[in-house]
Amino acid sequence: MTVPGFCRNAVFVSLLLGTLTLPALAHEVGAWAGLSDAPAERSEVAVASMDGKAYVVGDFNGETDLMIFDMATESWAIAAPFPYPVHHAAAAAQGGLIYVFGGYVNGWDVTGEVWAYDPQSNTWTPRAPMPTPRAAGAAATIGGKIHVVSGSDVELVNSTAHEVYDPASDSWSIAAPIPTPRDHLAVGVIHGQLIAAGGRVNGDPAFNLAATEVFDPQSNSWSSGEDMPTARSGTASAVLDGAMFVIGGESRTEVFDAVEAYILANDTWQQHAPLPTARHGFGAAAYEDRIFTLLGSPSPAATVQRRSRSSGPDRLPIRFPRLVWDRGSFFAPHKAQDFLNQLRAAPAPRWQSCSTISSKRSRAKNLNGRLPHRSCTWHRNSNGPLYFCPRQQIC
Repeated sequence: MTVPGFCRNAVFVSLLLGTLTLPALAHEVGAWAGLSDAPAERSEVAVASMDGKAYVVGDFNGETDLMIFDMATESWAIAAPFPYPVHHAAAAAQGGLIYVFGGYVNGWDVTGEVWAYDPQSNTWTPRAPMPTPRAAGAAATIGGKIHVVSGSDVELVNSTAHEVYDPASDSWSIAAPIPTPRDHLAVGVIHGQLIAAGGRVNGDPAFNLAATEVFDPQSNSWSSGEDMPTARSGTASAVLDGAMFVIGGESRTEVFDAVEAYILANDTWQQHAPLPTARHGFGAAAYEDRIFTLLGSPSPAATVQRRSRSSGPDRLPIRFPRLVWDRGSFFAPHKAQDFLNQLRAAPAPRWQSCSTISSKRSRAKNLNGRLPHRSCTWHRNSNGPLYFCPRQQIC
C-alpha cells in the first residue's frame, strides 16, 4: 500500500496511519518515526555502516560528496567526495574502512573499480578491481571478507558472479555463483550466512523477483529459502535481531512501502509496519534497536528528473514527478508501545480538514498552494483527508 499525500518533512509514526488504534499492532510489527532532512537529495545510492555511522555514496544525478549520518546523534556531515560520479554501486565496511564496488559511470557504463574510504584521514584509495565489473549488485561482509554478489555486467545482463574481496591482501577469490542472477537485490548476513532476496531480471523492474537464497561459506554452496512475500527490487536492507529486513523497492509502475523480515532460523518472512514514504534507490542501516532508512526516490521509472529542491522546508515540489526524497526515517521493531506512550504524553492533538489534498502518490496541496506543517501526519476518515498535528500547527 502506498499512502498518498505526505508532506516532505513529515514526522512519521506508523501507528498514526490508518485508524490510530491499538489493534493495528496485531497485523503490523514495529513503529516508524521521521528524521530531519539530509544535506542533499540522492537516489540510487550505496550505503554501508560502521561504528554507529552510515556512509552514503553516489547519486543518480552525479553528486559526489560523501554523506555521513551519525545514528547516535541523528546528525549529518559531509566528507571527501567520491573520486567521480557513480550510481548503483555496492558498499560494505571492514577493518575501519568503507569499500565501494563497481556501479554505473558516464551514464550506464559499468565499472569494476573498487575504492576504500578511510574516515581517519578522510581520503579515498583505489584497490584491486573486481574480476567481473558490475553495477546494481550487492555487498556484505562475512568473516573479514566482502562478498560481492550478482548485478548487471558490462552487457547490462545479469551476472551469476559471486566474488570475495580480502581487504587484508587486496585480492579476490571466486565463490559459488548465485543460482538466480539478478540486479537491484537485497543482501544481509545472519549467523555467518549470506542472504540474497528479491531483485529484478536484466534491469527491468517489470520482472521483479521474490527469490530468497542462502549462501553457506563453510560449504561454499547456496540453498533456496522461502520466497519473499512481495516481489520487488531497488530495496534497502538491514539485519537486526537475527532477521534481515527488506524495505521499500519499486516495480515499473509503483513504489513499495513494504517492510518484510526474513528469519533464517525457521525460513519464514514476517510483515512489519509499512514504510511511511514508499521509495526505492535508498539505503538502510541498523543501530542498537533501530533501523534507519536514508534518501531514495518516491517515484518509479527509469528516467530521473534533474534534482530540484523545494522552496521551503515544509513544501513538496509537485512539478517534478521524479524528485529524489531526501528525508531519513528510522524503524524500531520493538518500540511500538514506547511511541504510543510518547504520543499519549504529547499535547492534545488537533484534527483539521485538508479536503483538497490530492490522492496522487507523493503529492499534497490545498487550493492556495500551502502544505501542512512538517509535524502533521496524513489520515483519512469518512469525511475525507485530514492531518493530525500533534504540535498544534495548522494546515
